[in-house]
Amino acid sequence: MNWRTAKDGDKRTRTYFAWLPVYCDDGQTRWLEHVTVDEVYVWGSYDGAGSWSITSARPESLPDPDDLGVLFAEEDKRREREYRDEPEAR
Repeated sequence: MNWRTAKDGDKRTRTYFAWLPVYCDDGQTRWLEHVTVDEVYVWGSYDGAGSWSITSARPESLPDPDDLGVLFAEEDKRREREYRDEPEAR
């Protein structure tokens, strides 16, 4: 297996089980559940080694925030069709 060394500024997205508390972007602290985190590699100058630091975190069960607009638009269209098609009992 050939390993690639991370360089300063490299990014990755991981899904893992949060054994320790993880502070998510929605303001909640997630613990003992699956979370998806975006990380960036930061080179440490004082000790000669780098580490991955979390830039954003979200619960795995929630959709990506960029997809929410599409989901809400589809739901609004469905409700509008139901409202338009139901009999005039209002």
